[in-house]
Amino acid sequence: MCTRRVGLVGVVMVWGMIGTGWSCEGLAQQSGWRSSGQAVAADPAPPTALPALPDAPALPSTKPAPPQASGQTEKPGNVAGNQKKPRPEAPSPLPGGAVQGPKPLNSNSPLGVGPSAAPGSVLPGPSKPGGSALSILDSPSADASFCPSSANANTDCCFCPEDVPFMFGDHLLVPGQVFAGAAFVPGATPYADIPLAGGSRRVKIAENNRLMPTDRLYFQYNHFHNAFQEFDPVSGDGVGSLDQYTLGIEKTFLEGRWSCEVRMPFTGAHRADTLGTQNVPGLGLSTSHYGNLAVIVKGRLWAGRYWALGGGLGVDIPLGSDAHGFIDGTPFAIDNEAVHLLPFGAAAIRPTDRLFGQAFLQVDVPLNSNRVVLDSTPIGEWTEQTLLYVDAALGYWLYQNLCAKWLTGLAGLIEVHYTTTLQDADVFSRTVAGRTLGVGNVWNRLDVVNLTLGLHAEFGPRCTLGVGGVVPLDDRPDRAFDAEVQVFLNYRY
Repeated sequence: MCTRRVGLVGVVMVWGMIGTGWSCEGLAQQSGWRSSGQAVAADPAPPTALPALPDAPALPSTKPAPPQASGQTEKPGNVAGNQKKPRPEAPSPLPGGAVQGPKPLNSNSPLGVGPSAAPGSVLPGPSKPGGSALSILDSPSADASFCPSSANANTDCCFCPEDVPFMFGDHLLVPGQVFAGAAFVPGATPYADIPLAGGSRRVKIAENNRLMPTDRLYFQYNHFHNAFQEFDPVSGDGVGSLDQYTLGIEKTFLEGRWSCEVRMPFTGAHRADTLGTQNVPGLGLSTSHYGNLAVIVKGRLWAGRYWALGGGLGVDIPLGSDAHGFIDGTPFAIDNEAVHLLPFGAAAIRPTDRLFGQAFLQVDVPLNSNRVVLDSTPIGEWTEQTLLYVDAALGYWLYQNLCAKWLTGLAGLIEVHYTTTLQDADVFSRTVAGRTLGVGNVWNRLDVVNLTLGLHAEFGPRCTLGVGGVVPLDDRPDRAFDAEVQVFLNYRY
């Protein structure tokens, strides 16, 4: 009886020692894994966020053992021989997907979990700014760009030379004057500038424009201070200002390489009056609010790594207001009838990601004349002069952050604008019922140079706002106004 009890106690002690050794080996193995910086695959469901652990030396990469004859693979923690293998444990789910087996910890990961570099291994590069490899809320990198590809599909356009800010422009140039008398004598003959088509007779392509065709809607405001002159011997010189409002739309076609733009200006009403005497007749002149409709077709034709060239053709359609007036009570009118053809070329450069430049070269050619009527009698056809425009701009991005919530870009621009007449002026006078009226550009050839300074702001990829000012660099008559204020708002759709 005692022998059986002693044998039973011995068997229990032997099995207890075996079980204790097996458990201690498993605990030591798990403890060793934790101390080496590896995750334990047998852990229960982990918390939502794991604390970051300091980096620890990664275990050396080992070559997997060849499969055994029985089809089983030796796993860490197994006991050699016929000893019972430990129970397989399910992998723990981690953000970014299930993990097959234990993986080392990495403190560089936002959650403290991720692969660490093993000798001879290559890991993916760092995540983009604003996100991580385990995040689904990645935002675009700070150097992302909304620039389109180059016009030449075979050319790598690193700095997108076509995609530069819109040029401001400077334009207002009166087409001519009306005067009382058979000949014009400066300082003696009464005269007044002609505000044909609401005062916005000529069209400058560079105004709120750029080389690159763009899908956009825009609104622009121009204030021309002291733009229209008048003179009479009694009161001397007089001037009048003009406010101009322009609505426009531009639509691209042919894969964005070409566009068609339509712009329609409106102006404040303008009226000029000169005092008459017994020997000098008085003049009056006024116009309404409507400018001419301009249609412009533009294309970008060639592009390199830092430069781009383009051009197009515009047409100024005479839908604007006529000019009406009187001379000593006798009415007269200048009909707005001339169609203008506007061929132009454009160039853009962008040698760095911040520095850019742009230029336009344009000719304004009238295709027909405007009829002049005095006291209901046509007295002649008045042809405006052909003009040449040269416009150049240089700018620099002062600030750029495409990931910003509001202001994503701010650039400063300086522009030089030159306008010249290419032919002598058409000036004539006629007498009807004892009243003599003269029409034409009494100053003949003009060379106007203006300087524009402006700030171009971008709000996201769609909205741009430009605010600028124009200063004439010459005196009258080579001076269209005393100062100009510009505000441009563009919305890309």
